[in-house]
Amino acid sequence: MQNISALSDALVGQRRWDDPEVVIEWNWLLGADTDMSWKFVEHCRRRFKRAYKRNMALIQILECEYYGKNSFYHL
Repeated sequence: MQNISALSDALVGQRRWDDPEVVIEWNWLLGADTDMSWKFVEHCRRRFKRAYKRNMALIQILECEYYGKNSFYHL
């Protein structure tokens, strides 16, 4: 999923590693401040969870429209 964090975008080649936001997030995640690292991880988890739920709802609607009564979600 895109735009969870600048660092996750860099991991899949959607941002450059020298992008200032990527560098900041890299330092948050891998720096000496353990509390900051966990805050960053929790922030990313929350964003991923929201995006996942939103996308799954859309997938369910689209699949039902496309496959009709043969949709997995129709069962």
